[in-house]
Amino acid sequence: MNTSPDTIAPNLCPICNKDNQCGNISACGSKTSCWCRSPEIKFPEKLLTKIPNGARNKACICKACALAYQE
Repeated sequence: MNTSPDTIAPNLCPICNKDNQCGNISACGSKTSCWCRSPEIKFPEKLLTKIPNGARNKACICKACALAYQE
């Protein structure tokens, strides 16, 4: 996938392009922290290398993709 900074949607997973349900970018005012802060969730290098270069640090991985790479 060719991703440019202009086409990156911060609410979509850069790997599967589905809603990442990121609580950090949510405008809902929820005091609940994002699912990604759970101690059970890990983001191994093997998963992070799947993010296209243009999307790195611009969109969060979704929970389904993160869970698929848990060790």
